[in-house]
Amino acid sequence: QPNAIKTYMWAIIAGGAFAAALSAYRLPVEQLDLKFAVLAVITVVASSRLTSKIPRLSSHITVSDTFIFLTMMLYGGEAAILLAAVEGLCSSLRVNKKVSTTLFNSAVMVCATFLTVATLRALFGSIRELSHEGYTPLFVVAVCVMALAQYVFNSGLVAVLAAYKIHRPF
Repeated sequence: QPNAIKTYMWAIIAGGAFAAALSAYRLPVEQLDLKFAVLAVITVVASSRLTSKIPRLSSHITVSDTFIFLTMMLYGGEAAILLAAVEGLCSSLRVNKKVSTTLFNSAVMVCATFLTVATLRALFGSIRELSHEGYTPLFVVAVCVMALAQYVFNSGLVAVLAAYKIHRPF
């Protein structure tokens, strides 16, 4: 069981590192501005501190997804993925000191956001362009899918590790 836990954690860390590197490569830097910097600071400083403890586990959940979603809509998926990486590191560093756990937590945020962006692109095209068209019914559906996808991917990745740790089925 301990080997399965470590293997799973490092597989997610590797996946998160790949997704972050790909996002950094694809990031349209010219779109980032002072507003992005302010949003990033608020996300990392404020949302990483607003947490709730998850019962039966030594884990916490943050409110950062809202800010990650806003980043996704205003600046695109790559910016949101990279911001999720930094937020995941900062929020994890506050509650634990193990390097592997900190990297895993950040990688989960990266992987979940990466998969959410891929889902949105597959179903709706560019969420950034869709958000600039106003509050259309399609935009509202896209936001609902965004929230559902992020929740399912994030919770699913964490639930697998939790199941390993407490010796319960997924």
